[in-house]
Amino acid sequence: MKRRREGAEPPKAYDRALGLLVRREHSARELERKLKSKGYEAADGAAAVAALRRDDFQSDSRFAEALARQRLSAGYGPRYIQAEVSSHGIASALVRPLLDAVDWPARATELARRRLGAKPATREARLKLAQWLARRGFPGDAIRAATSMSADPADPDAA
Repeated sequence: MKRRREGAEPPKAYDRALGLLVRREHSARELERKLKSKGYEAADGAAAVAALRRDDFQSDSRFAEALARQRLSAGYGPRYIQAEVSSHGIASALVRPLLDAVDWPARATELARRRLGAKPATREARLKLAQWLARRGFPGDAIRAATSMSADPADPDAA
């Protein structure tokens, strides 16, 4: 950790926020919250974020897209991704085109195959899989596609 020399001024809010953005994308709300937690006045934090936006160093749409792509690659569904984007104070409409381009039933089926492997799924395993997919934010049609794919044809309770 870098130490500040005695008598040196603390970094300005803009510099601190820019340092955070160097590491990864942040939403405007997140930057303002972090600056406030470091002792900067709310007005200074808001001004710093506005300046970063003006210089195109901070962009909520870029942040939302990066977050959505990261969660998508981690196996999360559209509901989870939209909720997380909204929790950062960003309209979920910014990620809507990205999410609409995904075939969610196919994505859920792919995740189900990876999770269950080649073995046929019992009714209990399909139920657990459906609950897991629901917690990850997948819509009902995608869950039904994934759980019916993994049905054991010999199981009378299948589907």
